[in-house]
Amino acid sequence: MNFTNSVPQVPVPPTPAEIADTVSGMVAPEVLAAPVKTITFNGTAGRGAAGVVPVWNVQGVVYIKHVAFVVKQTLTTPAPLTTTLSFGHAGLLSAIIGTTLAASMTTKTIWVDGTLLSGVRLIPNTVKDITVNENLVLNVAGLGANISGGIIEGYVHYCKFSPDGLLS
Repeated sequence: MNFTNSVPQVPVPPTPAEIADTVSGMVAPEVLAAPVKTITFNGTAGRGAAGVVPVWNVQGVVYIKHVAFVVKQTLTTPAPLTTTLSFGHAGLLSAIIGTTLAASMTTKTIWVDGTLLSGVRLIPNTVKDITVNENLVLNVAGLGANISGGIIEGYVHYCKFSPDGLLS
């Protein structure tokens, strides 16, 4: 006689993390980091002259978890009382971060809203949990608007909302 020891398979319950990552039977999407964007302003078209400064290209539909900019070098402008900077998309240039005086953006400040602070910043609701399908841009505006110098870096974490979703 041939006997085989068999141990019944007992299902292992999911961990709390596995439960949290599951929504309506779907596994939560992977969070991706878009390329860090360094914008060096020099006052020319697309780099500080009045109008749009391209930041990230959007393909498909993406869900932005959060976005922030850090001023690496103080922004300079010949019109410090009127030149503003905002962040949004082609349809609404200040949809994500509203207008902020460019001259107030000094080295090491974190830009996520109109309040510029160094050190630690809480991420406000306006710069997280955003669905977008248009390119993301900065907008230089105001009377005599021109940002002739300075550097900012942009950071964003996102998920694909559509299968072809991509920030580049």
